Amino acid sequence: QVSPTDMEDEIKALFKRLKEVKVDKKCDAYMGVQDVVKKWTVFCPLVGELRDPSMRARHWTQLMDLCQKSISVTPDILLRDMWNLELHKFSEAVEDTADQAKQESKMETTLKRITNEW
Repeated sequence: QVSPTDMEDEIKALFKRLKEVKVDKKCDAYMGVQDVVKKWTVFCPLVGELRDPSMRARHWTQLMDLCQKSISVTPDILLRDMWNLELHKFSEAVEDTADQAKQESKMETTLKRITNEW
């Protein structure tokens, strides 16, 4: 079980330690590591959004279409699979999709309640 909040805290700490490293900040190795850490800084909050129970298959399909990649979405989805979608490149669209899923879930709940009372 992955905690997106814990991951985000770890990435922030890693980024801070990376900045403290005494090396040439323009060397390829440093810049490469910095780039990966920046991507994870964007990616971690998205993981939290996508682990919300309101995310349905249709929302995942929408994201896979956006990324032009396909993964198997199960309750045991691997972090690696989510990373391979390269969601960090589409963070705004991912957040919009997650928000849409939450709003749709609220509407479904309201509709069920109305149906039960009528």
